Amino acid sequence: MEIGTIITTTIALVSPYLVKSGEAMAKKIGEELWNTIKEPFTKKEDKALIKKVEAVPNKENLQLLEVELMDKLQTDNQFFQKLSDKIKSIQKESSINFRQINQGDKSLYFEKNEGTININ
Repeated sequence: MEIGTIITTTIALVSPYLVKSGEAMAKKIGEELWNTIKEPFTKKEDKALIKKVEAVPNKENLQLLEVELMDKLQTDNQFFQKLSDKIKSIQKESSINFRQINQGDKSLYFEKNEGTININ
């Protein structure tokens, strides 16, 4: 997987968990990914960002997370592989297919047997 795909997919999957979505699948997927994402955020300033995103998971804070996540993925090959494997595992377990759609901005299209979810 490419870093951009990993970041876009990860943020899209973890966002419902962070905004306390009631959907059981989103919660499970988000919790698994969130726990994986937090692992390399060990420095004091990293932990502060994680707490900030957990407290207020708005677009601005999620964009800050994306920047830091990009840095972690570019500098830590082990984390890159772990997160990539986690996403692949979730895709396989949940029967969700992810397709990137470029419509002038970053959009992610989720497709599942029961319907679709669009995240812009």
